[in-house]
Amino acid sequence: MILEIVITGLSAFVRDTCEVDKSKTLNVLMLKGHAGMEHKPRLLIEAKYVDPTKVTKDWPTEVVSLADGTQMLVWDLEGSIVNIPKAPAIGIYEGHRKAKTKRGWDSDVADFGSHPKDNAPQDVSWIPDIDRVCRRDPGTIGIDKDAFDATKIPAYATARMMTLKVTDSASNEDNWLEAGIDVDDPHAKTQVFKFNDDYSQLLADSARLQMTIKKVDRVEVKLIDLTTKEERTITVRMAGGETVPISISNLPNQHIPYSPGDPIDHFSAYFELIKNPTNKVDCSVPAEPVGIHVQPVKCTLCITCGPPE
Repeated sequence: MILEIVITGLSAFVRDTCEVDKSKTLNVLMLKGHAGMEHKPRLLIEAKYVDPTKVTKDWPTEVVSLADGTQMLVWDLEGSIVNIPKAPAIGIYEGHRKAKTKRGWDSDVADFGSHPKDNAPQDVSWIPDIDRVCRRDPGTIGIDKDAFDATKIPAYATARMMTLKVTDSASNEDNWLEAGIDVDDPHAKTQVFKFNDDYSQLLADSARLQMTIKKVDRVEVKLIDLTTKEERTITVRMAGGETVPISISNLPNQHIPYSPGDPIDHFSAYFELIKNPTNKVDCSVPAEPVGIHVQPVKCTLCITCGPPE
């Protein structure tokens, strides 16, 4: 069975080190957002991929029918950790773009790939780096220790995934994390955000986490409330193929027009991850000049790395 988990919305990926192919762990946090634009974490799976159950606490929060008749089961994740007990170690595919400088890339055009066995997948380096936003080299700023603690939901977050074990991506062809850029969007290759004079970044607004769990046709996904410790169990199954698509979404309830000031508040939600009292750079506000965009900023992911402080 292959679990294909697509993560969208205001989410942070926290690695334990900034060296390419050296990470041992990865933590995924769903962030609260800013005042007036709170985000809501949800897990969505098409009904045909889920075993029915009589256990009421395991039922989805709601069921939604799409225009084509597809039924989607939706679980509210607020206050919870998503745990997949059989999850294998993953590779993080990054650094496949040609470096122009230590802080920049030769091109802002996405390198699309269907599978790492055939081609380098969508590079994780398309996800913006919080430390570069703060005009610091990767790994030189401390990360809030709660971001690494899978028993806690940090004050700036609403949900999280279990800590993922990371292995050398070169030897892991069946399990990986990659960035996502909408190839069907005619503007996708020009969706660039200028954080400051030193750092412009093409923005990935989703990430794909693929896990291959061999010799099974069903896998349990646990949703654990980290306050009450209550567990909800979702049993996913193969249906017409070995791939089971899962969505983890952290989007706002509002659907409002974009305005030029939005990116400031949007990215400020990530800066609470930064904990370095000796850092002279104030990461609570984006460095000047304020962000410039080519296309409206969607709910964009961010990545950071380094030891906890």
